[in-house]
Amino acid sequence: MWDWNSPPIAIRRIEIPNQHFMRGQPTNCYVLGRDELVVVDPGDTPGADLVLEHLANCGNRPVKAIFLTHAHPDHAPAASVLRQTLGVPVMLHPDNDPIMREHISWNDIDCEINPDQLLHVDGEAFSLVMTPGHAPGHVALYHEPTRIMLAGDLVSGNGTIGVFPPHGSMSAYIQSLELARRMQPAFLLPGHGPVIDEPEELFDHYLKRRQDREVEILDLVRSGNRTIDEFRAALYPDLDPQLSYAADSTIRAHLIKLFEDGRVTPDSGDMMTSDWDLVAGHPITD
Repeated sequence: MWDWNSPPIAIRRIEIPNQHFMRGQPTNCYVLGRDELVVVDPGDTPGADLVLEHLANCGNRPVKAIFLTHAHPDHAPAASVLRQTLGVPVMLHPDNDPIMREHISWNDIDCEINPDQLLHVDGEAFSLVMTPGHAPGHVALYHEPTRIMLAGDLVSGNGTIGVFPPHGSMSAYIQSLELARRMQPAFLLPGHGPVIDEPEELFDHYLKRRQDREVEILDLVRSGNRTIDEFRAALYPDLDPQLSYAADSTIRAHLIKLFEDGRVTPDSGDMMTSDWDLVAGHPITD
């Protein structure tokens, strides 16, 4: 449990275990407020019982809403159970529609997030910051007086963030990182891992990492590599097989960005399965 209990806001973190792809890396659920509460990202199905236990320990103070930064299965499934048990609305941005599967549906969503609105908790206003890339419709929360950003999966306290085409976009993700960096938060509360108290350093690291990886992939294309398997073998020679999907997805996301930038081209109309080559006429070196 992690607590921020300095006026004017209170934030408590609950670690929610994951059952599937993110097994071994809990999701951070955050409970905002003292007198009226907002639950942010209650996580996978076990999160419902853990959140209800926490609420009981807090005297069952009224819950105003359940806020989802995005609809991935390690962040959203418990929301439908809590919605039924507590009788409170679930908030989600409509751009999440392509990634909603059997774990949550629009029947579970009561309020479509509008980034122009504010989320009020105990009289304090949180801005809703559009941060797509890791997921479409990803939204962070920002409390300007304390400069605290509840970042969802924009960042992680455990490493870098995966981007998963076709619904994840590297171009959008980099733009979201740059936007969040310009806001100059003092603390980042990530969807996984510990609180980040040096956000500028982390943003610089993330942006450089993505820039360096893009250069590495472009160099591999110039050297004659064409397939995702070839890129993975060169970039991740000692990769745990369990992480192959995440690695392949992030490589593909970089290739799609390079395509959008006019530097590489797929050999078919399906960028999810195609091989890759340099754009004809593009200079071999920059």
